[in-house]
Amino acid sequence: MFKPNYCKSVGYILIALVSCMLVYSISRSDSATLSNFEFSENQFTFDTLTIGVTSEKSIRFRNRSKSVLNILSVRASCGCTSARAIKKKLSPGEETEIIVSLKGEVGTTVGEVGTVTIKTDIQNNSSIVVPVVVHALEGMNIVPTVLDFQYVNLTAKDSIQKKIYVVFNSKELDSESPIICTSSSSWFTIEKSTYSPERNETLFVVTVNPDSLSERGTFVDYIMVHALDSRQEILVSEMISVRIRAQ
Repeated sequence: MFKPNYCKSVGYILIALVSCMLVYSISRSDSATLSNFEFSENQFTFDTLTIGVTSEKSIRFRNRSKSVLNILSVRASCGCTSARAIKKKLSPGEETEIIVSLKGEVGTTVGEVGTVTIKTDIQNNSSIVVPVVVHALEGMNIVPTVLDFQYVNLTAKDSIQKKIYVVFNSKELDSESPIICTSSSSWFTIEKSTYSPERNETLFVVTVNPDSLSERGTFVDYIMVHALDSRQEILVSEMISVRIRAQ
């Protein structure tokens, strides 16, 4: 005889399994699963995404079923992406466009950056998940955008270091690295470490010396990262926040 708690657990597992079965990935599902839908592409592909600029990409979505199809919702997985359907009610054989807007933000990576979930009223309100992919970035990309030096011991003799990776891709990029970091802070120092021409990546090392901190508390400052052209004029700038917690 099954115990009540065991039955309840089995019931929850079955509900979870059924829920998972109603969500399909367009890139992994077979033709039978997606027989009621047709997509012009299997993902939203942004060949080049520019940091600070919002770009759009659309794919066509066609109703292959024998009944009217209603798009109940189109939802993006992250805040930098928005998605919408031009038309939400489709007769058999009719198609619409699904449009995705993606803003290139500092910290964006190349590859799959999110997904778009399209929910319809057929197959028990099934959902189709479509990947959003970026092939290349243009502009300045910084990782990380916040340097957090936690629990710096004022009595310690050793300094603490953190790294900043800056990638800058532009048609105006010279063979030499055009990236510099500046700050007026006396709490830390910045040194350029390495430059990789293959990736257009510059590495900076930020060092906090406990001797530079006079008392316990939280110290907040910033670093400006500039990309320069061949005339040493600033093309674009970004700010990195620095937070130091001394104890």
